[in-house]
Amino acid sequence: MSEPATLVSLPDRGPRRAPGVDSTGLVRMRRQRIVVIGAGIAGLVAARVLQRQRFCCTLVEPRADLAGGGAGLMLWPSALRALTRLGYRDVLDLGAPVHESIVRDTNGRTLLRIPLGTRQDSQPRATPRQSLMHLLRRDLQCDLVPLACTGIRRAGAGFAVELTDAPALAADGVLVAT
Repeated sequence: MSEPATLVSLPDRGPRRAPGVDSTGLVRMRRQRIVVIGAGIAGLVAARVLQRQRFCCTLVEPRADLAGGGAGLMLWPSALRALTRLGYRDVLDLGAPVHESIVRDTNGRTLLRIPLGTRQDSQPRATPRQSLMHLLRRDLQCDLVPLACTGIRRAGAGFAVELTDAPALAADGVLVAT
């Protein structure tokens, strides 16, 4: 699904666009389409970054359930800051803060206690993977193609992303996040 072309006066500003000439001879620009292969944590964050840079983005993911597996994960302060800068301010409400890490022997006896920060903004958070995936999907305005990618090939100035049981997707760029 391509977007209609729009006339732009300064191609080096605003949305990332690729040139085309219409029937009147005017140069028209269209948003560049990037295909992101994989809609896990990395793919969803990459799609968000591309969307914020005004690229047109399509996610290719064969799994119907984007929440995927995994019981939980630890979001460290640097990840929390990065996600907050990308507009995911609710990430600070996910899960629970972790105050310390405890190393135990096979009998359960504590061998080592490691404090993990005293201020709220310096504490990692333990969160269910499904909660993070839900947050990353929210407000994302990308097409989702629920098929597997079987290959990528050059096609003219861009790429063709080969899919199972469907025509190839045309793209100006491809990002693999699997």
